[in-house]
Amino acid sequence: MEVRLEGPFGRVVDLVGVGKNNIVYIVEVKSSRGDLKRDDKSKTDHKRAVAQLTVLQDAASLTATVLNDARQHAVETAVSGTDWRENPAYISARRDHEDIKERLAARERTLMHFSTKFHDPSFLACADLHYIMAPEGLISRSELPPFWGLLNESSETVVSAVQKQIRKNTTHVLRAIAKANTRDLMKACDIRIANATPD
Repeated sequence: MEVRLEGPFGRVVDLVGVGKNNIVYIVEVKSSRGDLKRDDKSKTDHKRAVAQLTVLQDAASLTATVLNDARQHAVETAVSGTDWRENPAYISARRDHEDIKERLAARERTLMHFSTKFHDPSFLACADLHYIMAPEGLISRSELPPFWGLLNESSETVVSAVQKQIRKNTTHVLRAIAKANTRDLMKACDIRIANATPD
């Protein structure tokens, strides 16, 4: 059950619970290395990714100019009865521009889903204890982000999480759990709520 915390645009967590003495737990479930690495980015990684995006944007602008010049040259120098699009310089410029555009689109997609969840102070302030649940051997103790503990696939504690001193937000967490439970129950029972129309 995924639960959205920190308001309507907040983080989505895989599992959240409230235990004895109002201790709030968050568990992120990871099934592969790729899934694990997606959330294990720092602010430095984000800055580096943005810088790479800027470089690719500049390169795309440059290759677009070169392509335009190559097109104009190919048209002007085309021999009668030949297709200017077969000009080797134009073909090469088009290939370079398309390659850069693909790399730029890939970088933009990466940034759109860029996650610093494991290192985000505001996310770490959402719960007393944070755990990653993963199959045995997927993540080593040395790879664990600071303040995170590790559970195996049987929910056994491999590494205990460090309990943080946070502002108590148990009511907020319970509200988020209730919303998620209601949403999932309504989906399971195929209940739809129609938008009310004003009289």
